[in-house]
Amino acid sequence: MQTQCNESRIEFHGLSGRVLIADFDGGNIVSDGGVPLVAEVDRTFRVLERYAACFTDHRDPEASEHSVLDLVRQRIYGLCLGYEDLNDHDRLRTDALIAACVGKQDPEGQQRRRPDDRGKPMAGKSTLNRLELSKVGADPDSPYCKIVADLDGLADLLVDVFLDAHDSPPEEITLDIDPTNLETFGQQLGRHFQKHYDGYCYLPQYVFCGEFLLAAQLRPGDVGAMSGAMKLLPKIVTRIRQRWPDVGITIRGDGHFSDDRLMSWCEATPGLEFIVGMPSNARLMNEVQEAQRQMAAEFAAAKQSDENSGPPQEPPRTFVEIPYRTLDSWSQQRRVVAKVEHLPGPTGDSVSAFAVATAEKSAVQAEQHLAQARSAAATATATADGQQRRAQRLACLAETMAAAAPRDHSERAKSLRADAKTTRKQAQRAEVLARKERRAAAKAEQRAETLQTQAAAARTAADWLLEQASWEGKSNVRFVVLSRAAEELDGRTAYEEGYCPRGDAENRIKEQKYLFAGSLPCEAMRANQIRLYQCSFAYVLCMLLRRFGLAETELSQAQCPTIRTRLFKIGALIQVTTRRVWTHISSSYPYRELFGQVLSNLRRAAEKFSNGVPRIPDSPFAGDDPPRLAVT
Repeated sequence: MQTQCNESRIEFHGLSGRVLIADFDGGNIVSDGGVPLVAEVDRTFRVLERYAACFTDHRDPEASEHSVLDLVRQRIYGLCLGYEDLNDHDRLRTDALIAACVGKQDPEGQQRRRPDDRGKPMAGKSTLNRLELSKVGADPDSPYCKIVADLDGLADLLVDVFLDAHDSPPEEITLDIDPTNLETFGQQLGRHFQKHYDGYCYLPQYVFCGEFLLAAQLRPGDVGAMSGAMKLLPKIVTRIRQRWPDVGITIRGDGHFSDDRLMSWCEATPGLEFIVGMPSNARLMNEVQEAQRQMAAEFAAAKQSDENSGPPQEPPRTFVEIPYRTLDSWSQQRRVVAKVEHLPGPTGDSVSAFAVATAEKSAVQAEQHLAQARSAAATATATADGQQRRAQRLACLAETMAAAAPRDHSERAKSLRADAKTTRKQAQRAEVLARKERRAAAKAEQRAETLQTQAAAARTAADWLLEQASWEGKSNVRFVVLSRAAEELDGRTAYEEGYCPRGDAENRIKEQKYLFAGSLPCEAMRANQIRLYQCSFAYVLCMLLRRFGLAETELSQAQCPTIRTRLFKIGALIQVTTRRVWTHISSSYPYRELFGQVLSNLRRAAEKFSNGVPRIPDSPFAGDDPPRLAVT
């Protein structure tokens, strides 16, 4: 049977002897039945109400149908639901459920002013883009975009949401700072080619405290990791300390942040600590050679033991304390902890054969240069000695000739005295040449000593690489520099519990990209910064839902895409009555119990924070009770 299609019915091939028919007569069914959960989180913590307060609206109130709060809710709810572009809202604007969650008094849009807008309760893309494209100096006389964002206020709000989500100050917190790359689109301002990422990009700076996002600063692609960090971090720390004056704060980052400016600031600020990665170098690697050798021996012994009996053991690991100061970039000596472990792998995995061959070649060349330098030094020394002996002989001859000359004025006496004088001058010149050759010999000896040191270092390095090539498995070495003393925090705890959890911030950055932080197509940096804040607050809503609504559930550790798939993207039949907006979710919805539990958890959180963060009421319909979102 061929598939038949018309405007109202589609017939598919038969299944199990029955004809499968689809039609478009199901009624007002939406695919985002979980959006009330997003709205519940928003209203519980007043996130987007405060977000909207960071905008100044210069539009004519009489000519505006959509408030700034309505616009930001529509835009950020859309990001949470998986709608990336403003173009998507030309279709979403007819969704009665989203409109009700946004707070529209007319969720079906039947009371819109313009006939063409009726049935479309929410804003389209041309209205929403005014949130992003308004310039700093926009005012009521500006021709088009008149909704001006306060970027500093949005930055402060991220920290305030973090503070408000705690009913009491913690004893200690850790701030993770980490840059990432965001791909650019076309000839955008601030784009720059980054070799490390192999493309044109922005390099935004993120700051997290656990799963809380505290900063999302957009930066051009041609800056280093520390660019802007010394303005961003003090601002965040100051705002936290205004509310929590006694909280201990630790700054954590990767090797890009082992910068003297950051570490000196932490050392000079009471209650502020740091633990950051440290790039390896030859001096640091020399300090851990014996530990590497020891771990390789323990690995070989453990492997032999495992082959004889028992399950495989964990790779051997040790920690080395290194008092260290750079040659010129650090202002003082600091504590560096090295993690040294030996991982399973084939023989020679610690170092490549090419590296061994290159090191051996360098050692041989250094030894050859040393031999040549020693030969040149010996030649220079012999030449200097020869000139010295010649000078001495000439001096003796001159003295003999002068002594043999008669003490009269005869021609023979005058000739002998003249010859003696000439010989004496030759002796002096020979002495000058001898001193010159002696200096050349000294320089040659000095160069030979330098080359001997270099040759010894090259030979040691080649022998060390050759020894590593004989090991089975791979030596893994990492360094961190921290402010806490060993008496407060031992090396193992500092690395494993203090530094390693930093990797979770990278997972949070990935969640940002799942919420379309990587889609910043505007030409101006300011507009893209506002877009980045929109994605950031979409993440904040999802994070608060996970932290408070999904606590102690199977999705307590779920990331944003999983939350969206299981809780937001739900098919539901919508019915709008005078007093209710009914959301009829499928009876076969597999997460029905979880959905109800999330809502109960959020309401308990609302009661818990009601004293510090009062909830805002829903906007009531004119002449009616406020709408309620019922799940049946």
